[in-house]
Amino acid sequence: MKKIYKYKMILISIISTFIIIFNVNNTYAHENSIRVSRTTIDQIMSSAESFINIGKNTTNMDVTVLQEITDIFYNIMLGVGIVVAIIIGIVLGVKFMSEGTQSKAEVKEALIPYVVGCAVVFGAFIIWKIVIMILS
Repeated sequence: MKKIYKYKMILISIISTFIIIFNVNNTYAHENSIRVSRTTIDQIMSSAESFINIGKNTTNMDVTVLQEITDIFYNIMLGVGIVVAIIIGIVLGVKFMSEGTQSKAEVKEALIPYVVGCAVVFGAFIIWKIVIMILS
């Protein structure tokens, strides 16, 4: 097994060496062959200036529209998070009350990820709201 591995490594190193050696890119550039005309540079500069002017002349985005969109998105996602947390909590509670001792142990094990998940989800929403309030 070790001999096969050793031969594979030798073969891979030989092949990679040949690829590196024989993969030579020849360039035939000479100082006189590289000529950039003045009109090309002027065209590049004028198109760059027109691009910058287009960016300067655009109107600014309405901040109130952006705030309304983020508020709607925030409220929808918060509602979904609350509904999911309540449903999972109800399922775990019903399972804890109605099942036997084995299921109670499983529910107790599932409570830790449930609480951590709720803390992460609602903590993220709280952080998001704080950041939005600070930036606005």
